[in-house]
Amino acid sequence: MKKFFSKIIQYLFATSLLLLTPASASADIVPVPTSGASEAWKNWVPRGEFFRGSLQSIVSNAIRLLLIAAGVVALIYLILAGYKYITAGGNAETATEARTGILNAIIGLVVIFASYLIITFVFSRFLT
Repeated sequence: MKKFFSKIIQYLFATSLLLLTPASASADIVPVPTSGASEAWKNWVPRGEFFRGSLQSIVSNAIRLLLIAAGVVALIYLILAGYKYITAGGNAETATEARTGILNAIIGLVVIFASYLIITFVFSRFLT
């Protein structure tokens, strides 16, 4: 089970590294429309703009990405602990471990949600 969790964490870390890398130079090469362009084309933003802009938007996007990754890990942990609880088969020790895992996952989700609220409050009050 520990090997499975370590593989999930490695996969999420590698995926987050891919999302944090800068966009390729070809993402900035966009044909500029001449006359008669629609409003949707004028407002179109090319991909790769996730970490561009002010420092506040960069930090906000990075924190949001980390919180989403942590939430996904907590949900996976909750699902696996629930599965372990369902398949305990009357074994009291396994059921207790699974209940502890479920409780820890729920506490983790609450902490992640509370940190999201605190960070949103700080950014809205002090940095705007």
